Amino acid sequence: GALNAHYQVISTTSPQQALVLAEQYTPDIVLLDIDMPEINGFDLCRLLQKIPALLSTSFVFITSHNDAEIEVKALELGAVDFIAKPIHTNVCLMRIKNQMVIRQQAESVKEALNQTHAEKTHLQTILRSIGDGVVATDINKKITFINPVAQRLTGFLASEAIGNAITDILKLNYSSNTSTALAPLDIAMAQKRVITMSLDVELCSRSGKQYQI
Repeated sequence: GALNAHYQVISTTSPQQALVLAEQYTPDIVLLDIDMPEINGFDLCRLLQKIPALLSTSFVFITSHNDAEIEVKALELGAVDFIAKPIHTNVCLMRIKNQMVIRQQAESVKEALNQTHAEKTHLQTILRSIGDGVVATDINKKITFINPVAQRLTGFLASEAIGNAITDILKLNYSSNTSTALAPLDIAMAQKRVITMSLDVELCSRSGKQYQI
């Protein structure tokens, strides 16, 4: 009764009906009494977990037992909490509320990760499609991304470039005297600012071909 005021509650005393209702409603949380006449809560939990739609459902066991072995068995089945009999209304409500909050937080994190992945995929699609060469590194200046244009200009495939130091792949020289140019990434990281390249800097490809930057 207390739960009905806050959540949609579907209840039954029949294990077979529980399986039908669970598949129909895909509940966020399932409360199972360990002691039932037809089938115990553990066995019913196993049957419920075989339903694909209940893959993310949380299981809470109602029990009068005060036995560590019982709790271990329930935890091994994936129980997230226990409610002791005789049931205290406020305690029961609070435990279910806590589980719902946990589920909502998990869903928020999942949604944020999905959005981040979608944005990253979109960004990489753009970087692979533009006409400029793009190379990205981690904080240790190891290449983490190199788009098709940069692969063509350097002569290195992504599989060859990724994980290597950017200075080993992106070889820059001054066109006026063929001496090695200062690595722009070194300057940018040291000064913590966006920098521009000197006009007389050239990229020397793997094959020795020079490209003005």
